[in-house]
Amino acid sequence: MLSPENIFVPLIIDGKDVQLPDASLTFTPESRHGSARSQAHVVAQGANTEMCNAAVDSSARALEAWRNTAPQSRRALLLRLAHLLRERGDEIHRTMQDEIHATSRWSMINLDESIAMIEETAAAVTSSSLAGSMPPTQNPESQALVYVEPLGVILGIAPWNSPLILGLRAILPAIASGNTVILKGSELSPRTHYFIASLVRDAGFPPGVCNFLLHRASDAAGIFETIIQRHEVRKCNFTGSTPVGRAIASRAAAALKPCLMELGGKNYAIVLADADVAKAARMVCEGAFLNNGQICMSTDTAIVASSIFVQFRQAILDILQGVDTTPEVTPLITSKAAARVRALVADAASKGAIIHTSSGSSNGATYAKPPTGSAETAVTLPATILENIDQTMDLYTQESFGPLLCLLPVESEEEAVKIVNACRYGLSSAIHSESHYRALSIAKRMKVSAVHINGATVHDESTLPHGGQGDSGWGRFGAGWGLQEFVHTKTCDGLRPKCSGCAELGFECVYVNSASSSNVIVGKEYLSGLENRLRIVEQDIGSLKSSQKRQPQQTRFDDELNGRAYRDGLEPPSSLGRLRGEEVEVNSEDLQEATGPESGADGMGAMIFSTEEDCGFFGMCFALVQLSRSHES
Repeated sequence: MLSPENIFVPLIIDGKDVQLPDASLTFTPESRHGSARSQAHVVAQGANTEMCNAAVDSSARALEAWRNTAPQSRRALLLRLAHLLRERGDEIHRTMQDEIHATSRWSMINLDESIAMIEETAAAVTSSSLAGSMPPTQNPESQALVYVEPLGVILGIAPWNSPLILGLRAILPAIASGNTVILKGSELSPRTHYFIASLVRDAGFPPGVCNFLLHRASDAAGIFETIIQRHEVRKCNFTGSTPVGRAIASRAAAALKPCLMELGGKNYAIVLADADVAKAARMVCEGAFLNNGQICMSTDTAIVASSIFVQFRQAILDILQGVDTTPEVTPLITSKAAARVRALVADAASKGAIIHTSSGSSNGATYAKPPTGSAETAVTLPATILENIDQTMDLYTQESFGPLLCLLPVESEEEAVKIVNACRYGLSSAIHSESHYRALSIAKRMKVSAVHINGATVHDESTLPHGGQGDSGWGRFGAGWGLQEFVHTKTCDGLRPKCSGCAELGFECVYVNSASSSNVIVGKEYLSGLENRLRIVEQDIGSLKSSQKRQPQQTRFDDELNGRAYRDGLEPPSSLGRLRGEEVEVNSEDLQEATGPESGADGMGAMIFSTEEDCGFFGMCFALVQLSRSHES
């Protein structure tokens, strides 16, 4: 037996652990009552109104600096977070096994998928997911820019059943897109959710970017109301049951705050007559019994073609009752959860359902009565198959959220689709068939948000969108879809600006004439170079003026100028009086005549500066002579 251990779980506000001096708000997770894996005594700190407001204030203060942090910096911090999670994997692996009674496999799935999700989110930060756009406008000389900007402070509410994946999912897309967050952890998995917030702090995220709150179950409504009513809080995301989600959505709506909701699911696996029966049976069992069926995507019902129903049922029972294939079960999260599942089975049995467990057939009366013994035994239910079910049973329409699987025969695929679409939920599903195209055709007719062909209903990846429809919620987590949930657009439009060279010289701006971006850049650089040359010309003119009194040098200058004109086959200038005694003005007409005509074939309306090679600027520039002659004419 393990030695007793006292564990205290604090809040995190503004980068610091918070423990109130008054212990009246502390609580012990109810999930501890069914665990014999350790003798740890866990006490968690619950929040009050003051702590909620302090968390919002902290996140609001951190927002301005965080939203202006370079995307590359945010990406680097996220990658650092993934690195730390990989380093501390053993620690969180053990914590989940102890805290939510997770099997070793389920806790490892949580760890591996969480690392992948962080890394995918880091990649998305500098992808087109957060890029703006430049849509066309009616006026050809105007330009519209559409920016994406973070919303503000986000409240993320995470559940206990997949605490690492869903706890991180509640905060990652919001943080990555420049928001600050408050993670409201579950009272059933406070250690795992504290681990997440603490890891964010250890990775180097600034204080206030991720604050962490817990509360007693009885305080849930008041805590949420306090936070959602704060103006700084701009959105809430929630993963959990449909009844709680409905209450949260209604209160958020009253405060005019949008929500991202991933709620419960009543998930079906359709097994067609041409399916690989053995593989379909394995996938259905995996979807039904992983984590004791306590997953929003868990398979509730297998809808099976009647022509293979007997064969499929036997394949399922062989897995269920096989020595090496029996699904691994652990205690359900609480005694209340176990009682609810037992009641569903008892109701179905009383109305004619046939029940099979890993130990053989059972009856409703025996199943409904908790076995005597330890607290852990009382909340541990066997993997259970039910057949001969109908619409009079509670289990037919209610989400079981336990280790239960119903088998339902149908005569056609149309009947199967009708059963699926009659359900109020619409989260996940599966279709088993050797014809992939047939399965795709059926999938298009199903009112669900995910269809997994020849796979389990429990399936999600960090590169895919995830969410539901109907009573399963709305909005999407995952990859770029998840980031876009936490930004809004800002439109800025107006006349296209002219660059300084075009504005000063009166040129037609290259922005107005359509061109490739590379041509525009080259044209702007060319204009900037011309501006520099003109400045040097002006300096040379000034030098000439100051040297007019030096007549011997002027004669030498005239000779040099006449000689250069003779070599180039040009008419020598008749007079340099304008250069000697008057200021030379250079306007756009002079410049265009001196530098050559506008090219009609360069694709951007830029100027071709034909005398660039003559601009030596080690004395009098020959381009200046041309400008002078043009000015005289």
